[in-house]
Amino acid sequence: RRPAAPLPQEEAEPFQMPRERPGGRLAILLCVFLGLVAAGVGLAAQRELGPFSPGDRDYIAAMRPLMDQYDAWWAGPYGDLVATLNAPCGPDAGGWTNRDVLVACSRHPDVDCALLATHCQGDVETMRTQVASLASQAQRAGRALLQELDTLTPPPDMAATQRQFRACIQARVARAQQAAALAQGLAPADILIPFCQIFPASEETLRAYLEIP
Repeated sequence: RRPAAPLPQEEAEPFQMPRERPGGRLAILLCVFLGLVAAGVGLAAQRELGPFSPGDRDYIAAMRPLMDQYDAWWAGPYGDLVATLNAPCGPDAGGWTNRDVLVACSRHPDVDCALLATHCQGDVETMRTQVASLASQAQRAGRALLQELDTLTPPPDMAATQRQFRACIQARVARAQQAAALAQGLAPADILIPFCQIFPASEETLRAYLEIP
């Protein structure tokens, strides 16, 4: 028997690299560049906003300008009021502050304030006018802060911190109201609770939360 003839095989064609079109490499480079830009933008956004929910991000965005307003209140009318009350009542004050004079004049009406003015070599009426003006500004700006703060809903883990921070602001507004009463010659009847000393970490905790990357 004759052996079967071998089946014909296809002749292999030599492999050739496809010719690259002139615009192909440019398109690839452009895609890589756009991908890097998109990744950079995403990383920057994550670094800025952090892994927070949209509600957290909204709270942070609203709270940051309010903290700037709080700082301006401290550096402005309220800070000026505190500095004025704690300042010596005159060049020869002997340890007496403006607040000491106002308290003495209001609680002891039989004491002639002119004697205190002579002791301090200061003008009590001018002091009263200055304190009354600063106290009015501090109360007005402080109450505006409280109103804006009450419109914000904090995340659950920051609710207690915001309440404590609010109590501190409210106590300072009450202190400004007390200073206004002293400037009018009225004795302060209420004992103010030092919420800012009770919750000293509330402001620091809030600031740290707002700056979390």
